[in-house]
Amino acid sequence: FTVITPSHICVRVLGTCFVVDVKAKADLIKVSVLTGLVQVSEAKNKLEVLAPGERLSYSCQDKTFFKESYQPEEIRDWKDNSMIYLNNASVNELAVVLQTMYHVTLSFDQQRTAQYRFNMSFSRDLSVDQVLDMLETMSGLQFERKNNEVIINNK
Repeated sequence: FTVITPSHICVRVLGTCFVVDVKAKADLIKVSVLTGLVQVSEAKNKLEVLAPGERLSYSCQDKTFFKESYQPEEIRDWKDNSMIYLNNASVNELAVVLQTMYHVTLSFDQQRTAQYRFNMSFSRDLSVDQVLDMLETMSGLQFERKNNEVIINNK
């Protein structure tokens, strides 16, 4: 079978276990393979065939992609709903994850936060405040929560 995203990225299953990560308002589509093979295409253009432990990240805005390796635990834990993994995630991607998980909105200056990337994992059992504390400690940014809005500033 074939999975087709709204941006016309096609993932053709060649007998496998895989994850297609497409979040609303996010520019990046990620395809990660746990077992077997998948073929990833854009419209009719074949991009890559992915094997276990490989991930393709596709930018909908730039129409560019790159292939990388990842740790299989990332997918297993995601399927079990126990862990969230951020691998070189931008503040925009972080905002989508936190909004999806905790129903909070992040407000930030995109130019000031453009250089920040997040590499971390955390349990889905953590509260939003616990995750924000971790992010503040590791990034040097300030995360101020007011009800369902999180304001990000430089310290």
